Amino acid sequence: MISSIFAMLPNGSIGHKNSLPWKGQKYKEIARRDMEHFKNVTEGKSVVMGYNTFESLNFKPLKNRLNHFIITSRDLPLNLPDNVIKINICDFIDKFKDSEEEVVCIGGSMLYDTLLKYSKVVYRSIFYIEELMDIYHDTYFSDISSLYLLWKFIPAQLEIHTVGDYRLAIEKFIRWQNTMDN
Repeated sequence: MISSIFAMLPNGSIGHKNSLPWKGQKYKEIARRDMEHFKNVTEGKSVVMGYNTFESLNFKPLKNRLNHFIITSRDLPLNLPDNVIKINICDFIDKFKDSEEEVVCIGGSMLYDTLLKYSKVVYRSIFYIEELMDIYHDTYFSDISSLYLLWKFIPAQLEIHTVGDYRLAIEKFIRWQNTMDN
């Protein structure tokens, strides 16, 4: 089973210069809450990531997870540890779209664009940080509303965290039905 986890600003921004938009001491506490959520969702499971996400981790796999690294034509040959598996996107989808094992897509944006339509569970965090809304970021989540044309999702969980002036909404959605099957 493929699932996806991502954090975004309400305007859809998920990154800038291969980093999260809410980095820095000012956002430390609210970001820590989301990282705890990320760890709780992914630890002990397999994760899948693209090149830029792996690069943002300094090519180090996440601990306590089996890391799948999607290979593309631009990827450099890497000496990878045992808990990292190189796989192409077609083979990955064929292997995991109907699998019992949950593999969590952790980015980047191009991989989300490809795998979101196969995701049976979506974990979305939204950072409500007003001063970041008007700043240009170079990576945005694709229009999630198009996903709702294909799938019906039911909300399964909602948590709201407030730290000072900042709010973080953590949502979990479960895919209920493919509307194209009707």
